[in-house]
Amino acid sequence: MKKILILILAFLMIGLSGCVIDLENTVDEIRIDTDNFKVNLNLDNRSEIGDLKTHTKVIELDRQEELEVRLDVNAAKINISSTSDKLFEGKVETDIQNLIPIMELNRNKLVIDDDFSYNSLRNFTNDWMLKVTDKVPLSFDIKTNATRNNFDFTGLQIEDLKMNINAADTDIIFNEVNKADFKTFRLDLNAGSVEGHRLDYASVEEIDVKVNAGNVKLKFGENIIKDTKIYLDGNASSATVELPKDVGVSIERESNLVNIDISNRSFNKRGSSYTSRNYDTAKYIIDIVVTGAMFSVKIN
Repeated sequence: MKKILILILAFLMIGLSGCVIDLENTVDEIRIDTDNFKVNLNLDNRSEIGDLKTHTKVIELDRQEELEVRLDVNAAKINISSTSDKLFEGKVETDIQNLIPIMELNRNKLVIDDDFSYNSLRNFTNDWMLKVTDKVPLSFDIKTNATRNNFDFTGLQIEDLKMNINAADTDIIFNEVNKADFKTFRLDLNAGSVEGHRLDYASVEEIDVKVNAGNVKLKFGENIIKDTKIYLDGNASSATVELPKDVGVSIERESNLVNIDISNRSFNKRGSSYTSRNYDTAKYIIDIVVTGAMFSVKIN
């Protein structure tokens, strides 16, 4: 992993706002302001900030039957949305002079990367606007560090979604029913926040969340159309799951170091398990398994 991930994870476990890290030798300072999303890095004297440049990449639709998207970008604002006309459209606006974005297709694999060493950067612009086709089934493998992410998956055909998010604030949006058979959404979050909007439209079978020193919100609307299993594993973190009242809910607590707040709903309790009163009669079921340490979970 790049220096930024190691440094941020080592020191941001205590909080996200206004963190300053002083290190010896090649690293002088890292400053992260998550309220306004500014990332200041000062590692050595080799990098330069100059005029704003725009990098674009367009990949035409061909005979692809599926597409695997691998994204690994750091210290940026990242927006993902859909396109119907192309396989991929990418636009990067940055004033980092030696940053050359990688946006390449190899058969059915789309690689999006920033092959770049972060050196002596202050108050820079690094905006990635990415559009992915809605014409074929998709799998995403996303890794970001010190980023502000807006992932609007509305209209896409997502079959698998994997995210490794570090020291970042992320919004995940589904405003229409996902067009593919969505098996698994895996999220690893370290020091940051992730908020999922209208996950009922995602129509995913399993959600697996691991969070350390972060906050996760999973918001489901009224259009749940399948049973879903949710695994929540947290350390020094919090999670909120918002569900419609007509869905049946079960909660299994697998650790005594977890606090579960169910005060806004009616549950029957047996040992470490909770079931909603409509569990046996509801059309669709959400089963939640919770484990971790110093982990606060709220079910609304």
